Order: sequence, then C-alpha cells, then structure tokens
Amino acid sequence: MVEKSFQKDIYFDRAFKEAVEESFNIPMKPSVSHFLADYLESLLDKNAGKNQNYNQDDIDKTLDKIMNVFASLRDKDVFLAIYSASLARRLIHGTSANTETEQAVITKLKIW
Repeated sequence: MVEKSFQKDIYFDRAFKEAVEESFNIPMKPSVSHFLADYLESLLDKNAGKNQNYNQDDIDKTLDKIMNVFASLRDKDVFLAIYSASLARRLIHGTSANTETEQAVITKLKIW
C-alpha cells in the first residue's frame, strides 16, 4: 500500500526509515533491544511454548523480521548481551528448540 501510494519515493522511504529508527531508539526501560531479545528467546526456547505454534518457514520469516528491527537499533550491544546470556542458558540446560535455528540466528548476527 505504501509503495503504491508513494510510488516508491526515495524521500518518503528515507523519512519512513528514519522515523522507524527513531521510534525504536526512544530511551525507555526496558529498551526495545530488551523486548526484542525476550521475543527471540520465546521463539528459541522449547519450554517457552511460543515456538510450538510455528513451522520452520514461519520461524525463518520471523527471524528475518527480528533482524530488520535489530538493524535499526542503536543499542545492539544490549540485545547481544541478553541474547548471548539466553543462548548460553539454553545450551547448558538443553532447552533450545532447534539447533539449526540457533545457528541461523548466529549467522545473521555476524552479518551485522
């Protein structure tokens, strides 16, 4: 709808991306980085229950969306610290829902 309405106008696209980035980076406690890491945790932990409603294609699409939000964050270090701690916990306790998905997340994070 946006593409059709604004005919892929580069100025609108830039303004929209800047507005989204600003809204993701408004100082608040807990931060968007924290919420995003918690949401990712709910997808990757087999005890969280959220992942049971998704097939692998849904999870992959959701990971792509998470990475799009991650790209807009200024405090990526907060997200990475929370994600690293929860990854370690999942690996130690054996609660990771899918090893391939964990590897895919790590690969996507290496790109950024």
